[in-house]
Amino acid sequence: TYEGYLKVDFKGELGDKPLTGGLGVRVAHLSTTSDGFVSLDNGATYNPLSIDNSYTDVLPSLNMVLTLSDSKLLRFGAAIAISRPPLDALVTGFTISSAVGVLPLTGGGGNPLLKPYKANQLDLSYEWYFHEESLLALAAYYKDVKNMIGASQSNQTINGLPAIITSENNTPGGHVSGLEFTYSTRFYFLPEVLRDFGIYANYAYVNSNIHEVAPVGNPYPMVGLAKGTSELDLFYNRGGFETRVAWKHHSDFTVAPTWTGTTLKNLAAESILDASVSYDWNKKWGVRLQGHNLTNERGLFTVDNDPNHLANDSGYDVFGRSYLLDVSVRF
Repeated sequence: TYEGYLKVDFKGELGDKPLTGGLGVRVAHLSTTSDGFVSLDNGATYNPLSIDNSYTDVLPSLNMVLTLSDSKLLRFGAAIAISRPPLDALVTGFTISSAVGVLPLTGGGGNPLLKPYKANQLDLSYEWYFHEESLLALAAYYKDVKNMIGASQSNQTINGLPAIITSENNTPGGHVSGLEFTYSTRFYFLPEVLRDFGIYANYAYVNSNIHEVAPVGNPYPMVGLAKGTSELDLFYNRGGFETRVAWKHHSDFTVAPTWTGTTLKNLAAESILDASVSYDWNKKWGVRLQGHNLTNERGLFTVDNDPNHLANDSGYDVFGRSYLLDVSVRF
């Protein structure tokens, strides 16, 4: 890999408000050589195979911060970004299952010629630090994603012969957009005995038209994108004593639970309640008790993009509650 980056920082005013930021560009070049084996006789014999690949990307970016007041900021970002394909998708190795002499060859294997994920993205956020240890933030983003990766068929050349290979390939992308809300504060506005209580709340909404390739005819939504995720924490902290209760929820979303990118499942919505309490006697000694999954939430996995088709392997998991007690010594 070879990379270079040039950045120019600037500052000025927009109206009468201070404006700072940076404008930059990164040039990234990558070359790979992937070594493996190919079988042209359905696995009876294997011969060495080496495949080269390279690509160069020009990646501009712009970040700006408008200071609305001592406690309020408006942030904007625009960039083109990439992410390399997962290593398991780049593996070299093919098994041809078609009859000898029949062209094109057909079979399965890896794809070391994959292009990276790529996205044109915009981000905008408003931050209000309205009190000590307090924040109200609203954020919105939009990503135009290119070069998605999914299981499908592609035309390749194997040992000089045309072949149709079933593997992970670059597929059409789409858009990902979202909104996020964050609120965190101590209850400084309450009587003194209650001021050390506080709250942290977060909600994120995601919308996307990107789908995986499988299953054919009814593909899963993009891996990892839950339409809604939320968290609500209540905490108390005073004089070395701290306690926290945290509730977390996510809607259902697609997961890839194994190293094989073609194995997909749907994880049903979950709500999990955790709690912890700790006390530090001094700067040296402390004790903490934690409880996880106190509501004994189950894990529900379905396949074939059908919420009624429970997975045969770990389709319904009850993990139970767990507790941890630890004593810490600092020296």
